Amino acid sequence: MAPLDPPPEATYDSPEMAEAHVQQWAEAHGYATVRKNHSKDKYNEIRKIWVICDKGGKIRSIKPLNGGEPQQQQQDEVQEDGDDDTQRKTKPKKGRKAGSRKTGCEFKLAITRTPDNKWAVEVLNDTHNHEPSLHPSAHPSHRKLTQDEEKLLKSMADRAAKPRDIILAMKQLNPDTHVMASDIRNQKAKVRKEELGGRTSTEALVELLMKSEDWATSWERDPNTNRLNRLLFCHHKGIELTQNCPEVLLIDATYKTNQYNMPLLHFAGVCPSNARKGRTFSIGFCFLPSEEEITYQWAMSAFQKAVYGDQFKPAIILTDNDTGLRNSISTVWPSVPSLLCRWHMNKNVLTKAQETWRVNNVDEEEKKENEKLRDAFMERWIKLTYSKTKEAFEEAYQQLKNNYSEQPALLKYLDEFKYSTKELYVEAYTSQFKHYGVTVTSRIEGGHSCLKNFLGTSKSDLFGVVKVISMLHTEQYNKIQHELAQSRDSIAHDINAKLPGNAWMDPDINMKVVPLGLKKLKQQYELTLQPTFNHQCTGTFEKTMGIPCGHTIRALIELDKKVSAAHFDVYWLYNRPIPAPDPLRDVPAQFGMVDLANINPLLRDPADMPPPPPPAVLPPLKVRTKGRPRKDDTSTKRLPSAWEENGGPRSSGVSLTSYSILKRC
Repeated sequence: MAPLDPPPEATYDSPEMAEAHVQQWAEAHGYATVRKNHSKDKYNEIRKIWVICDKGGKIRSIKPLNGGEPQQQQQDEVQEDGDDDTQRKTKPKKGRKAGSRKTGCEFKLAITRTPDNKWAVEVLNDTHNHEPSLHPSAHPSHRKLTQDEEKLLKSMADRAAKPRDIILAMKQLNPDTHVMASDIRNQKAKVRKEELGGRTSTEALVELLMKSEDWATSWERDPNTNRLNRLLFCHHKGIELTQNCPEVLLIDATYKTNQYNMPLLHFAGVCPSNARKGRTFSIGFCFLPSEEEITYQWAMSAFQKAVYGDQFKPAIILTDNDTGLRNSISTVWPSVPSLLCRWHMNKNVLTKAQETWRVNNVDEEEKKENEKLRDAFMERWIKLTYSKTKEAFEEAYQQLKNNYSEQPALLKYLDEFKYSTKELYVEAYTSQFKHYGVTVTSRIEGGHSCLKNFLGTSKSDLFGVVKVISMLHTEQYNKIQHELAQSRDSIAHDINAKLPGNAWMDPDINMKVVPLGLKKLKQQYELTLQPTFNHQCTGTFEKTMGIPCGHTIRALIELDKKVSAAHFDVYWLYNRPIPAPDPLRDVPAQFGMVDLANINPLLRDPADMPPPPPPAVLPPLKVRTKGRPRKDDTSTKRLPSAWEENGGPRSSGVSLTSYSILKRC
């Protein structure tokens, strides 16, 4: 047996330095040390520390961990019993396969405080009765997390990072760390236990939402079982963004976000903070027990009170074709137009067209012919949805039916599912409303994807989901604040009103109108320079976008007037007019935003506040879904929505980009 060298006897400035040096020496020589005990002086200060090898001491117990007699004796008794049922009942449970590092090693040293307040290391017994370890990771003492590693773990654990990802991050922070996946899991469990403080995760969640000023919340529990069955929660940063950009509201449900399979209703808005297409932001979320109209009605009402109140109202709402959701929206906001996603409507028609002109399990010649027929039909259908007038739509639709009269199943589908809802997605009808160019829900589906990237797993409890969503709100809020500040500080040349080519704009317009609005304005101006710009103005662009159209720009130029911020809808302004403050809330103004950081954004009317929670709030029941459950499925990949489950066509996986048509504003 090779001798294991003891650490050198030396003096250190503190006991921590002494213990650290001893541990470093032990690691380099194939063993580890632990503090056995210490003694204190009359002033209750440590005066001496005894350190031993981590293999010192005796094995605590070698008895079977199943609590019974030795395993072989139990098995013999079972075999003597001839009854099979009795054998199954009395079969001993398998105990944990335990082991021990203890070998009774007698290595020992003392760290003693000297009269001059130094700390001296003295080896009392330098012998070991074991070989050196093959790697330091075999010793828990060498795998102990540092303070920096604990902070990193907590930060990454909040985002549901996997142990291997946390270890890789720790390796970058400290290449010499010996932390293993089991240590990460144990530390995560320790942090969560401290965070819950003896409460269940559901109790901790309700308490967090009710007491924190960061959240506006409303929730209900089943009176019979005391289980939480619906929960709305909106972060104050999402509320702040919404009250600065209340015009566009996107609503859609997403799935596979939590271990209870509860659908998560997602509310999102759009802020024109960047010059490309604006920024979609999450306003709030709602866990629901089902996708029924009564639950949607509760969610819409609670959301309206928590976010919009009496001072604000959306100008346009986009959602999918869920009847219950649409009915609840019309009840809460009867005067607000609600549109269906045009892209999804066309996608559904494409799916039906593929059933009519099949391209699978057919020969190559028939496949090419069917693709040609399908593409021709889709080209006509999409062009039909962009009809400029109601009369043009009706004429084109009737002509489509005449030309495809030999396809009765397809025409029946169009009449039943698409023509009946034409007012909600055909441009001739949607152009009567100001929608700021947002006519599809792909934005909020991108928000679903962003949320699930944050979550990382579909097996989190509600408390874990809400914590992750809090970080999501903070990130999107900071992005929008940065984009607003940067866009006003750094102005693109093509929309800089102080450059010679843009003299038709007010010189101060860049300080008042966001770049996205100015880029759309510049596109309209460039249309006026084309020799073909002589068609009659329909007013559609200005009505739907809230931005001067080419005809208005030409008229202002002819009158020797400049386009200014006054010609824009407030949606496109940096500093929008703020409504008169609610007497219950003091809302100070801030550049480009309304500052709600120090305001409790709970429901306005105290009578609407949920009652305080009882001593225990039980977690929700797991929602039963279709198909055989898969225990190991932690994927967040989406499931079909309610209206798809009820007969709506599902995505076919075929892109619609090849059917896009050129639009003239």
